[in-house]
Amino acid sequence: MDFDKKTSKGKHLAMILALLPVGLLVGVVCGIVGSAFSHSVAFVTDLRALKPWILYFLPLGGAASVLIYKLFRVTGTKTDDAVHSAHTDKKVSSRLLPAVFICSVITHLFGGSAGREGAALKMGGGIAALTAKAFKLDERSRRTIALAGMSGVFAAVFGTPVGAAVFTLEVVRSRSIRWWGFLTSLISGFVAFTVSKALFVKPERFHIPELPEISFSVMWKVVLVAVLGGVVSYVFCQSMHGASKLAKKLLKNDYLRIIVLSVIIVGLTALLGTTDYNGGGINIIEKIFECGEVRYEAFALKIVFTALTVAAGFKGGEIIPAFFVGATFGASGALLLGLSPAFGAAVGMTALFCGVTNCPVATLILSCEMFGVEGIVFYLVSVVLGFLFSGKPSLYDGEKFPFKSLKNEKV
Repeated sequence: MDFDKKTSKGKHLAMILALLPVGLLVGVVCGIVGSAFSHSVAFVTDLRALKPWILYFLPLGGAASVLIYKLFRVTGTKTDDAVHSAHTDKKVSSRLLPAVFICSVITHLFGGSAGREGAALKMGGGIAALTAKAFKLDERSRRTIALAGMSGVFAAVFGTPVGAAVFTLEVVRSRSIRWWGFLTSLISGFVAFTVSKALFVKPERFHIPELPEISFSVMWKVVLVAVLGGVVSYVFCQSMHGASKLAKKLLKNDYLRIIVLSVIIVGLTALLGTTDYNGGGINIIEKIFECGEVRYEAFALKIVFTALTVAAGFKGGEIIPAFFVGATFGASGALLLGLSPAFGAAVGMTALFCGVTNCPVATLILSCEMFGVEGIVFYLVSVVLGFLFSGKPSLYDGEKFPFKSLKNEKV
């Protein structure tokens, strides 16, 4: 156990006992908020599917998002800010909670290509800010609760409590975090997950009809898909960051930028004649696992739609789109190599998630939670290769990993 030298074990124990009830409370609040968010996103997604003409109001929804962020005075707040709040003195405003909730739902309603994890992390940060203010927590306790908040909403939204706790710990990646921080996050995640299940939120689970046996003829194909998946994750991250920088350079006004890029998204959708690339795309991933249906070009088009959405300034996140890219790329590769599309999708999703987040341990746990532990050997291979071949970029600007390179560099 890692205790501060200047603080007695008794004082640490007292602090932990005081923090755990707060962690439980945070878990309950995160479970309720995460459930409300999940149901809201599901509702507006179904509504858009029933009334496709809603997509044409995407520019209007974008302008509304910019206005809402300005009204709540949280303009410029990124997922990185929520991450940094767990290990630095930088704090996020509690006003971020309602702002990101409303704007992320707007994104899904009008067809922006975004996910939920960025919103989950920011909402968790907002809940932690409210909790720290209400209980007048000191700086160390505030950081611990910030971890618990992010873990709680992530677990409620995705239904992966262990993976959520480890993911927040790996994303923050700070030596200042002690073991009780992870314990509080784990408790918050399990409580939030339990609350979300009680509130009828369906956890993200994907069934692989039949896993292949471990053999050389299978493993070299898994290696190939994972390696190429790592390369695709590099392209994905670079596309997100590059498109955002270019859009801000060419269109400096927030309203103009989101309206212009919204028009482009609507135009591309009309040109392609499908709404498969609008929204998060969980329904497309489910089709792969249930029916083996996949378009070979789907992964590339999803990258384009997501890059435009992120560059425009829509709120949500990039993880579900990354899962979409990984699933469609992996399934396409599996079909070409004579493997099950569902199995290939799982390999691809694992490689992509690890590549875009730089979180190998969390990726392995999340894979077991989403796909089942039976394929852990395949997921482990995907994690390692996706991690190594994705380069240094991450979706989170401030995240660094000292071993994220195939080159020998001084750290």
